[in-house]
Amino acid sequence: MFPNLRPHSIQARFTLVAAVISLVIFAVIGVGLDLAIWTRVHDNIFKETERLASDWIGSLQPGTAYPALPKNRIDLLQLIDERGTVVAESAAAGRSPLSTLRPPVDDRIAHTTQCTDQDGCVVLTAIRVPPLETRVLWQGRQHFVYAGMAEPRLLSTYELELLTGAGVLVAAALAAWATWWVVGRTLRPVAMIRAKTAEITVSDLSMRVPEPPGCDEIAQLARTANHTLARLEAAVEQQR
Repeated sequence: MFPNLRPHSIQARFTLVAAVISLVIFAVIGVGLDLAIWTRVHDNIFKETERLASDWIGSLQPGTAYPALPKNRIDLLQLIDERGTVVAESAAAGRSPLSTLRPPVDDRIAHTTQCTDQDGCVVLTAIRVPPLETRVLWQGRQHFVYAGMAEPRLLSTYELELLTGAGVLVAAALAAWATWWVVGRTLRPVAMIRAKTAEITVSDLSMRVPEPPGCDEIAQLARTANHTLARLEAAVEQQR
């Protein structure tokens, strides 16, 4: 036989149900909020890297040195030829190719997030150099530009998930506390009625239970109990 683990108190039962329901609801909201923030941050980085790479491609001139990377948070920039050799790079990018991703034939721009155990995650945009620049600068040999940055700490270290989880727990706890307080306040007249009823004896039926104001079920129960006590008192007095 398994023990009955269901709380005997109505207040505790309502609080438990409210805590479970609110935890599920806030968890769903938290997951949606987490995904929305993750998507928004990545989309902003993709837009910024795409704009930087496009501007850098537009600044290339035949017979001149490759222009320097503007100083901003997008610190990874590489120019790679069709054989995968790094032709130009920023100081932070290094000599190793940032990615092997190649934009599809029908779209010259591709976005990706690459993660490694050593370097963490990098948010990248790969752009295929347009045909005009390819013919003018490299006699038709295809080149690719990669622009990116390390994934923000909020996303790469699970801080966002931890903050969201903490917020879900706090919100569920507040909902459970509010339910406990509201149900307790609602049932307070019941406790008073029960205590007063315990004082009534056969020898003294003149006592009445307190009637809370209003027309809710508890008030109706108190009035019905008092009417019953009045009839019982009259019957006892008549019998005496």
